[in-house]
Order: sequence, then structure tokens, then C-alpha cells
Amino acid sequence: HLYLRDNQLTGLIPPEIGNLTNLWLLYLSNNQLTGVITESICDLTNLGVCYLQNNQLCPPYPSCIEEYVGEQDTSDCP
Repeated sequence: HLYLRDNQLTGLIPPEIGNLTNLWLLYLSNNQLTGVITESICDLTNLGVCYLQNNQLCPPYPSCIEEYVGEQDTSDCP
């Protein structure tokens, strides 16, 4: 489990997140994460719960996590 919600994190979700192959629960909501989510997140084949809402993540979103993206502030997206 990785709980990083409500921490004012900024920047991109690193592509190395896909290396956490045993990750089942990922909370990144309510931060200031920006940019595009890389396809490497789809390598998290054991992921059962994922919360990404309330960041500034830009579409298009990988189809494997599209249902978890929720509300995003896309005003700064290209």
C-alpha cells in the first residue's frame, strides 16, 4: 500500500511507479501532481484500489486507470 494523499506533492508521477509490481493500493489524490500519466502505471497488474483525483493530471489517461482519475484541474494542460 502507498498512501501519499494530501501531501502537496508536485511534479510528474514517475514512470518507475510501474516497477512496484506488488502494489495493491495507491492513494495520490489531493496533491498538485501535473503532466501526463505514463503507460508504465499499467504494469501495476495487482493494483486493486487507486485514487488520483484532485490533481492537475493531463489527458489522455492510460485506459488501465482511466476510471480512477476522477476530477482533475486540466486548465494548464496543452
